[in-house]
Amino acid sequence: MTAYAQLIPIVAYLNEPVSIHPPKNSESIARVSSISLYPFIGLALKSYLTTDWSTIAPSILMKLIILFGPPAVGKMTVGQELEKISTLRLFHNHMSLELVHRFFDFGTPAFERLDRRIRFAFFEEIAASDLDGLIFTYVWDLNEPADTDYIEAVADVFRQRGAAVSYVELKADLSERLKRNRDAHRLACKPSKRDVDSSESSLLYFETNYRMNTREGELGQKRLLTLDITSQEPLATAQRIKEWLNQF
Repeated sequence: MTAYAQLIPIVAYLNEPVSIHPPKNSESIARVSSISLYPFIGLALKSYLTTDWSTIAPSILMKLIILFGPPAVGKMTVGQELEKISTLRLFHNHMSLELVHRFFDFGTPAFERLDRRIRFAFFEEIAASDLDGLIFTYVWDLNEPADTDYIEAVADVFRQRGAAVSYVELKADLSERLKRNRDAHRLACKPSKRDVDSSESSLLYFETNYRMNTREGELGQKRLLTLDITSQEPLATAQRIKEWLNQF
């Protein structure tokens, strides 16, 4: 008798909920459903064990929101507003960047290694937790395969735990982003951006050398919301994102 078949009389005897992990083969499933003494329990267990839970009640699954777009578009501020009006937590990219930058220069091997370790340690713990979900912000160069691989690695941490992954893309005119680059709240949260002349030069370099917004259909079947927020306040954007997420 398999371990799963042995659970049935225990469930019947105790009449209490039991945590049951899916069997690894179809023979075990058939064995569970064929026990005549406990037909209702057997059928219920078969239904439980053969259900693809990733397609059922997605609203109860953990959510990962990858919030991406060019520098100074408003990712962090929108993420902060979304965190306030939802049960999601925010990990904006500068939370680790600013910490590591205290010890190593941007772009050095040590910087890249340590930043990745910190982020993925958080991602692993959060994905394994009972939190409702995470918002992660990122400047994604869509012409750079390494960036796409990085995003996929982040998403895979959560997918492996059964989380639903959604992508939110933010756009804004360059003139507006240059204004936002000097915003007091941005500078308060990101010490490395307080040399505004340097950060503006970096922003313009990114604009010339990177492609940070998608082409139509580029992400295929991924769940994607694209918003032009040139003239939209962060709270309104966050509310729009929340409404969209609640559809799933």
